[in-house]
Amino acid sequence: MEAGSLPSRWDSYARRLPSSLEDLSGPAAGVIELPLHVAWSGRRVYDVGREDQRLVLYALLLAEAPREDIERFVHRESLVSYGPGCGGCWARTPAGSGSGSSSRRLPGEPGRASSCPFANPA
Repeated sequence: MEAGSLPSRWDSYARRLPSSLEDLSGPAAGVIELPLHVAWSGRRVYDVGREDQRLVLYALLLAEAPREDIERFVHRESLVSYGPGCGGCWARTPAGSGSGSSSRRLPGEPGRASSCPFANPA
């Protein structure tokens, strides 16, 4: 198999992203419990009213959750409040990933990741 034909590590990540910020319908406050398929080990309960817990929760969701769970648990206004580039940092794949979707962004997001706490996904 040629190296160029190998799938990019970003391809599955890009497929899980909501197509619009409007699809994010998570709660702004309260306690949520993640399903086992997202948080199968460790903490599963988060208070989204606490910023420290919300940051950990969103990082976990963006790294591990399927699209439906991202849409269900991420609150649009909370995500946008992290800065103008936050939606763009996870709504696109890096240039040169070979996936053909390097320009994918959520509507209204400029794609500047400098102020986003999620700018360096694992």
